[in-house]
Formats: sequence, structure tokens, C-alpha cells
Amino acid sequence: MKAVVIDQLGAPATMRDVPRPEPQPGDVLIKVQAAGVNPADEKVRMGANPWQIPYQFPLTLGFDLAGTVERLGAGARRFQPGEPVFGEVFKSVLHDGSYAEYVTVPEAAPLARQPRTLGAVEAAALPMAGLTALALVEAIGPRPGEVVLIVGATGGLGGYATQMVAGAGARVIATAQADDADYVRGLGAAEVIDYRRQVVVDAVRAAHPEGIDGLIDTVSDPAAFAALAALVRPGGRAASPIGSADVAGLAQRQVRAANVGNPASSAALNRLADTGLVDSNGARPATAKSVGLVDSKS
Repeated sequence: MKAVVIDQLGAPATMRDVPRPEPQPGDVLIKVQAAGVNPADEKVRMGANPWQIPYQFPLTLGFDLAGTVERLGAGARRFQPGEPVFGEVFKSVLHDGSYAEYVTVPEAAPLARQPRTLGAVEAAALPMAGLTALALVEAIGPRPGEVVLIVGATGGLGGYATQMVAGAGARVIATAQADDADYVRGLGAAEVIDYRRQVVVDAVRAAHPEGIDGLIDTVSDPAAFAALAALVRPGGRAASPIGSADVAGLAQRQVRAANVGNPASSAALNRLADTGLVDSNGARPATAKSVGLVDSKS
């Protein structure tokens, strides 16, 4: 089969023929229809492994995927051959990933039945970014009528978070370049701040002098996050996926803050699939383009 692999850390990824993996006990062999591309894939290629999981070369890159169950390993019972699934390839060793025609995934890994509202490309783009966005949104618990600022709304995390927060009935203020204003409004943003032409803190304070109820900031360092969190009124909530929230400091102002990561589990993936983001309208991923792996069916 064809796969995109590296032979050592930092090496360019190349596509070549590799043996098709065989499902071990408890594994699910998946015929990959689409694989999502995330910043974590590049970190793994360069050796900045966020999970400190051991490597085995040659290494096929990729975590997120959507496909159909081809075969089950001994003892695997959660899925049946032919079922469409989506999820993340998390194993005890980084070796065979989702940038391939086939991949084995432990059935205990973050894996779920593919939602009917999504095609394979949309489903493959969802797991890592969508799960982290879900964790961010659950951390701030938006309520109808509340005002929530989302910084980085055009990225994968921010785009999904915008849809979730707007779907909960909150009023979303999104930061985006002027060219992306229509895009984030299409995701549900009620207000858009062009961060290249405006100081975000000043713009939000002018529009909402009484403060805001929530902050999801996917990009800022601790100093920038603190400046934005100052907009959150007492009783509000703030969350960061990159560890920028001063949880103890904000608690002194009666602001509940959280630093969250990807809750990689089947339970969280099923919870994501059951959200209004997916089961009603179908999620809109921030996809730039789709690239075919191969034309052949080898």
C-alpha cells in the first residue's frame, strides 16, 4: 500500500510502498478514505512529540482519519466490517499513522462511528481540533445570551469553537482578518474584530463596556491572554489550549479559568459527534484544500 513516511526525525516525508498492517488482538483495520492534517503531525516529524510516545521507523505520519472498517483483530467487538468510522490513531508506539491507504487502530483508541451528517473529508478534519474545541467550550460553559470572545476564530480550534458557542445561543465576538469576516460570520460570529487594524482589547471594551462573559483564546501567550482576560467580568470563564491561562490569578478576580488539551477518548469523540455542531447541521471544518494520496487502489 502507499503511505507518507519518514525514516528519521526531521527528514522530508515521502510517499512510497510499505507493507499493509495486520490487525493485532483488539485492533481495527481501517481502509482510510481521508486523513486530517494537524500541527501535531509536523511536530512529530521534527521530534517535538507532545505526548512523549516512542518512535519506530519507518514512521507513517498522521493521527486523524475517516474510513471504513476492513477487518477486526481477535477480540475486537465495538465495530463491524464495512462500518464507516472516524477518530485518532493513538498507540503506545508511533509507527503507522493515518497518511496511508490502511491503518490499524486499537478499538479502545478515540474511534467512533462516522456521523451521517459528515462526509469523509469533514469527518477526518474533526477529531483532534474538534475534541480540543469541545474541551474549551465545555470549560467555559456558554449560556444563551452571554457574550464570548473567541481569539483565533479562523483556525481549526477557533472555527469549531465558534460554531459550538454560537450553537449554544451565546453571542460570539470573533477575531479575524477583514478578508475572513464573512467566513467567521458564516460560522455563527455576531461581531468580528479585525485584529490587524484594531486593538482587540480596546475594540471589545468599547462595544461591551460592562465586560464579557467568556473568553476562548487559541493563540495568545500568557501576557496577551491576561490582557484579554481582563475583559471578563466576575463570574465569567476563560480557557486556553496552550497553557496561557493564569488559573490562580484569575480566580482572585472570580473568573474561572482553565488550560485544556485534547481529551483523546472514545467517550469524548462520541460526545462531540452528538453535539449540535455535528448531528444537526454538520461541522464546517477550516479546510484549505484536499490532496489525493494515490489514484491507484493498491
